[in-house]
Amino acid sequence: MARSSSFNNLVARLALAVATVLLTAELIQAAPFLTEEERSYIAGRGPVQAINVDGAAPIQYIDSHGQPQGISKQILQVISEMTGLTFAYSLTQTPDAVWESEAELIVGIPPSYAPPGLQLSPPFLTSETILFVNSAMDPTDLADKRYAAVEGGSLPEGVLPENTIYFQTREESITAVDQGRADYGYGNAYSLAYYQLQNGYRNVVAIPQGKEAREYCIGYYNADPLLISIIDKALIHADPRRIETMILDMATQIERRITPAMIVDSYGTQIGLVIGAVTCVLGSSTAVTLRLNKRLKERNLIHDMLSHISNEYLYEYDVKKERLVLSDKFLALLGDGNGAEVTWMLKERLAEAGEGEIFEVTLPLAGGEMGVFQVVHAEIGSSRAKTNSVVGKLVDITRVAAEREELIAKAETDGLTGLYNPITMKKLITHRLKTREAGSLDALLLLDCDDFKGVNDNYGHLMGDRVLQHVAASLTQVFRSTDFIGRMGGDEFAVYMQDVPSTEFVAKKCVQLKKTVEQPVEGIVITVGVGVALVEGEEDYDEVFSRADRGLYRDKKEW
Repeated sequence: MARSSSFNNLVARLALAVATVLLTAELIQAAPFLTEEERSYIAGRGPVQAINVDGAAPIQYIDSHGQPQGISKQILQVISEMTGLTFAYSLTQTPDAVWESEAELIVGIPPSYAPPGLQLSPPFLTSETILFVNSAMDPTDLADKRYAAVEGGSLPEGVLPENTIYFQTREESITAVDQGRADYGYGNAYSLAYYQLQNGYRNVVAIPQGKEAREYCIGYYNADPLLISIIDKALIHADPRRIETMILDMATQIERRITPAMIVDSYGTQIGLVIGAVTCVLGSSTAVTLRLNKRLKERNLIHDMLSHISNEYLYEYDVKKERLVLSDKFLALLGDGNGAEVTWMLKERLAEAGEGEIFEVTLPLAGGEMGVFQVVHAEIGSSRAKTNSVVGKLVDITRVAAEREELIAKAETDGLTGLYNPITMKKLITHRLKTREAGSLDALLLLDCDDFKGVNDNYGHLMGDRVLQHVAASLTQVFRSTDFIGRMGGDEFAVYMQDVPSTEFVAKKCVQLKKTVEQPVEGIVITVGVGVALVEGEEDYDEVFSRADRGLYRDKKEW
């Protein structure tokens, strides 16, 4: 009987393991932005150790049941669902414990808390910096006042170390200011709103600042380069609507700490009247009412606070009157002369957008700069279910968009020459072969350097790299901006020419290329062989590439 039970347990464990492998494979297959090498890495590794410090709710904190919670944990869940990676997430009580751990990821770390050399992911959360002061302080005169800092972070400009008191968590620093043990501090909008509502601080005043936004990233601590690439790609490709919803949901999940003083302050008169009359009968219903009222009040307060102190720009669109009203804060960002153009652009995009759709726009700003914004909106309807107005916000993601474009460019190009890499070339050519119009003439050129091995052997690999960069520059100079130009590996390059006017035009370009390449590189003359495949009918990538490769072989043989 015991053997049968052990055997059944073994079978169950094997079935679970097989199911886990199949599920992981399915998740990885659903992530087209991953390379084969990255997929294999995910399939072969165990849980990724992730860590940070407790006490920075709602970004990361330990709940009343002793479990890690917060936006950082939810971000890991999003990455897990997108890639198939699994994570073991924990929170410590001190920053020192983080650096002494064997974790690979530090989730939810601002750049100001990161030591020099720590590589960071693109930010998954951005919040405006908020000054919080004791209500007895003058916020315009904080010189020589006691600053409440969190261990591990750098001091703001103008704050002296001798005036600084360090605390282990953000919650402890805010509590110290409320109790008068410190005079002021700086924090992010989400944490300040969270602890203000959770703890019912009486003596803390929050003041938005014009300082730089606080960004929260994933720090790579002893992490494998493949793991870094996978997580960065997941953050770039994550659905912004899902991230937005998740952040707001976590920001409003507050475990309120109700004290007797708070109840007396809010409901002292009502409680005094009820106690003498119907204490026993209405005791339970009063408690329920208090909880419901407090919950509604907390929800309203936190949304109002986040709207006023976050780094976002509000708008309202009257559908019937076709009138768009932008907040003063946003108009100041646009500067003089851009308001009418931006209003027209937003009205056009809002008219095209579906209900609840989140989209991005690029808008002109003051000083001639351009900004990228994520547009979030909600429709307000009448009793006839018609939309009366649209309210929403614009989130400045200019920096995130630039980092995203940079990462995409790095993933598509060859690091040495800046040309397209083989994977990108195949993707572009394949798409062109499938979509080109009948009767159009294209051409694929393959070329490589003659005796490139001799250059490396006689002059060294650094000179070999300069030769490859010279060939890449020559290709960019000779061919059109509409042509796809890439390095296929080693000293082999490819050019795909779209809609060429004639075969003579292709031949002329080949001659021009050879003359340009033959310009000496530090005294070394380089020659290249070229193979050409004209594309007129329906062919696939492999067929066209094979014909061009045979042409290159014939050209090298004749040479």
